[in-house]
Amino acid sequence: MQRSLFAVTITALAAIATFGGLAFVWAAPHPHKAASRAEGDWRVLDPVVYENIAIFPVVSGSSQDTSSFLTLEEGLASGEVIVSERGAVGMVRNRDGVRTIPDYGTSASVNQLVLINRSKRPLLLLAGELVSGGKQDRIIGKDRIVPVGAEPLPLDVFCVEHGRWTGNSSQFTAAKTIVHPSVREQAAVEQKQTEVWAAVQARGRIRGQLRRASAEAIRPRHFRAEG
Repeated sequence: MQRSLFAVTITALAAIATFGGLAFVWAAPHPHKAASRAEGDWRVLDPVVYENIAIFPVVSGSSQDTSSFLTLEEGLASGEVIVSERGAVGMVRNRDGVRTIPDYGTSASVNQLVLINRSKRPLLLLAGELVSGGKQDRIIGKDRIVPVGAEPLPLDVFCVEHGRWTGNSSQFTAAKTIVHPSVREQAAVEQKQTEVWAAVQARGRIRGQLRRASAEAIRPRHFRAEG
């Protein structure tokens, strides 16, 4: 009798557990199948990790049409964009006639140039772009878009050529390069001329060390025979 009662108890507990499990399964939310979407040729690359930050680059083999924008390099090469020292030019002729440049000062300034966009396209400026000429080479201080027909504007810049303050022309040309990210960061984020100079000098020291190491590596070795 005791054995029969024990068997009945075990059977009842098993039945409760079974029905409870089925009830849990029925009550659980059923995940809906995610809507399929075309991923195209987008690819996620391996993460770039720095300290406690991981960035996953997402790239695509297709390119976007950016022809509606003008780059600084294109504009300076074609003459549609003019960058000059402050106070160096009084007037400029564009397609609509003569436009007077506002007086931003009677003398050149280390951290400000004058930019004119004479093109029919918006001008895209990127922080860290290098322009050569004037009294010293400068880099663009921040990202910005200069619209079509904009008035000549003061352009915030930073000097990367410490020591020179002379030049045969007040005009600038594109150097076709963007400075090292460490220099660009000081210009765009910290926005301090002394920090920009310090970053430039640091990069110069690194380049010098690399050149000396390279020269040492290829220097011929002379061995003296023993005996």
